[in-house]
This record gives sequence, structure tokens and C-alpha cells, in this order.
Amino acid sequence: MKKYLLLTAAFCAIHTASFANNALFKASDQETPLEKITVAKLDSLKDPELKEIMAGNRPNLAIEFTEHTHLPISFYLEGDLAHLQESHDQWGCIEIQQTFYARYVENELMLSSNLTDWKPFTEFITGTMNVGLTVEDGKAFILIGAKTNRRA
Repeated sequence: MKKYLLLTAAFCAIHTASFANNALFKASDQETPLEKITVAKLDSLKDPELKEIMAGNRPNLAIEFTEHTHLPISFYLEGDLAHLQESHDQWGCIEIQQTFYARYVENELMLSSNLTDWKPFTEFITGTMNVGLTVEDGKAFILIGAKTNRRA
């Protein structure tokens, strides 16, 4: 369960950062031949192996996020402007709608739907992120949402 939370947090952080700063794409990052890429299903990874992948030490290993996989959601908010009082709570889960693969190459998250065409996060996914303030049953709360789609 910890590995799912860590990976989910990493993807959320990268996803949020992509809206603020669009990373440059290196053409060499997608040129790894298919026969040199090893695939590991997310649920078969152990914590040390996942940390090694996320540190960028295994660029030829692609993590498979299989369709219909459920990943718990964890959220944190910290800083000098605002912070979440009960941080790292689990709030449901994300269901993967389409199988895709992820790997880190030269400290950049690369995604693919076919193990051949690799793109950085900002070129693979499109969408919007919204933050709003609303009142329900007389109580105000912050609503944070995102709509994500795979770029065609």
C-alpha cells in the first residue's frame, strides 16, 4: 500500500508542477529500443525497487499501470501560507482507465501507451486543474479537482 501512496504522490506532484512549468523534451529519451525495456507490473514491485526507479536509476524498466487497477489517493498540503491539519490522509482511490507505462529517464517521467513511443508527462497527458471555494450545509470548503486525458 505504501508503494501506491508514494507513486500516487509523485505523479500528483509532477502533474501539478507540469501546469506551472513545461519541461523540455529530449528526443533521445524516447529512442530506447523496445527489446531493451523491461516491464514490471506495479503490484509486483517492492518498496526498495520503486524508490530506485523513482530516483532514475532504472531507465530501462517501465512500470505497467494496468487498466482497472485501483490506487489509493493521499494528499498533503504544507507551507507557510496554508497547511493541511491532518496530513497524508487517504481519501478514496483512482482507477486506471487505460493501460499505460511509466519510466524515469534522465530524471524525467516518461509515459507510453505502447512501450515504443515515449513522451514526457506534459506531452502524454492533457487536462485542467481547478481549485474552488464552495459552501455546503452552511460550511465552506475547498474543492480541488483535475480532469486528465491522454493526448491523441
